[in-house]
Amino acid sequence: MEAKMEGGQKTGLQLKGTSVAGKEMLKQLARSDPYYKRNRPHICSFYLKGECNRGDDCPYRHEQPPENAASSSSSGGPTGQSAQQSIQDRYHGTNDAVAKRLLTSYADTQGLAPPADASITSLFITSLPQNATEASVRTAIVQSIPSLDLQKIKSVVHVAKSRCAFANFKDRESAELAAVAWAPGFEVDGQKVTVKWGRSRPAKAPSNDARPAGEATAVAS
Repeated sequence: MEAKMEGGQKTGLQLKGTSVAGKEMLKQLARSDPYYKRNRPHICSFYLKGECNRGDDCPYRHEQPPENAASSSSSGGPTGQSAQQSIQDRYHGTNDAVAKRLLTSYADTQGLAPPADASITSLFITSLPQNATEASVRTAIVQSIPSLDLQKIKSVVHVAKSRCAFANFKDRESAELAAVAWAPGFEVDGQKVTVKWGRSRPAKAPSNDARPAGEATAVAS
């Protein structure tokens, strides 16, 4: 029985369709803090105010809370109906602020942190397969971001000679969603590709064939 369980049953991470890159991302995002920390005494609120005079006899911890916990506490955090809604969102996997924060942080560590220039809405894809086409690149993009409205994709420009492509989005939010989705790994025609944020081409002096104002060409960063 145990042998069958070990050899025949698979965990959620091992189910068919889960990519190796996805497994690696989950490993990196997994909580690594020791579980005993959950049983530690609460932080002394009087200590935080500078009013605790019990010293070593105080049963509560005398230390500053983590930055994220402190900011959550100072803002009051979600309460009442908003707290209940947050729980439901996390359960159903919709509007999950915690998951979004974790994935965004992971994207940052993979070199996909959003650039400061908010006008940049393009992602640069390199190392495409030799036989990749604009259609196959577009299909891979659509399939990799199922939550994205197709209307948000402005254009996909494939440069076959350089084996690269530009994914241009209509707004920054959609581009950031794509960056987060592609952080664990992105495949085109079964081959892993490299993704970077694009950047706007430096402005040139006006000419007869100049592009319309506000439209920029993305190039590799």
